Amino acid sequence: MAGSMGFFEKYNTLVMGKIDALSAGLTSNYAQMVAVIITAAVTLYIVWVGYQTLAGKIQTPIQDLMWDLAKFAVILTFVNNVDGYLTAALDAAQGLKTGFGAAGGDSIWNTLDRMWQESQELGETLYKMDDGFVPLTGWGARNMIWLGAGVLMTVIALVFLVADVTIALLSITAPLFIFCLMFGFLRTMFNNWLQLIFSSILTVLFASLIVNISMAFMNDMMTQVKADATVFNLMTVGMMALVAGVISAALVWVAKGFASQIAGVGVDGAIQGMAMMGLGAAGWGAAKSAAGLAGKGAEFGKGAGKGFLKGGEAKTNSATEWVGKQAGRAAGVSFQKGKEISKRAIENMKARNNNP
Repeated sequence: MAGSMGFFEKYNTLVMGKIDALSAGLTSNYAQMVAVIITAAVTLYIVWVGYQTLAGKIQTPIQDLMWDLAKFAVILTFVNNVDGYLTAALDAAQGLKTGFGAAGGDSIWNTLDRMWQESQELGETLYKMDDGFVPLTGWGARNMIWLGAGVLMTVIALVFLVADVTIALLSITAPLFIFCLMFGFLRTMFNNWLQLIFSSILTVLFASLIVNISMAFMNDMMTQVKADATVFNLMTVGMMALVAGVISAALVWVAKGFASQIAGVGVDGAIQGMAMMGLGAAGWGAAKSAAGLAGKGAEFGKGAGKGFLKGGEAKTNSATEWVGKQAGRAAGVSFQKGKEISKRAIENMKARNNNP
């Protein structure tokens, strides 16, 4: 395999390349679909808050509504990938997984190809050490080494490939699940989405540690065999390799379960932490570039005015104006409905007064 791409590296490149080719442009399509849904959802939400206010169910309606609209604007920023925020977040998760998966400085797929090569060399070394007429001992030792290494490499490749595919698919559908943060009854879906991402990253972290241990054991065994192995302990060496491979594969699979449990326990805290970091970053950015944020606020207000007066037909010149237009459009719809309700109430009151 030297000088060329190994089996595992080639297989992973092929699978991930196919996924990237088939999913090209899907994220932006999902973002556009979610933007349409958000427009209707925000409109219905403002109408609902208006009725709750009229019924006396909300004590501070203006403050609550402004806070909710601000949260919606932040969510829309990620859904529409404004200034590349969503891309940066997904790239950070992908980079974290890639960094954890770099076993010994190489990618996990290069490591598996090296394990394949070293297992083959160790098996052939043991086989050639049996100088009997029928080398049954060497043949058995070689097969046990291949069996142990095969089980270990298969489990590792499966776990890492599932982690890669999971993160790729979750990245494609990110706008759909980020939208679920807008409303409490959908937040569980976002939690599960984030839990899967964390679980995949932690799985790669734990499995990489076991892969490093397995590779160190394989190298140590290779050194000992070349130094002092005899025909009388060939089967022992083969059995050691088989047992080590099976145990390491089991540990990789158990590590996958640990990662899922840890991700499930910590996801709510992680969401709160990200929210606090987001607020802190917002404050830091405001302190650093107040003029820039003032310009963004002006664009948001301009877009809100256009949306309030012209609705969905208003044209915008930036993503910030578009977000403001959606909020203003929803407020305009709510205002018109409020006028209609008030008009009908006045007409009903006049009718009752004229017909005692």
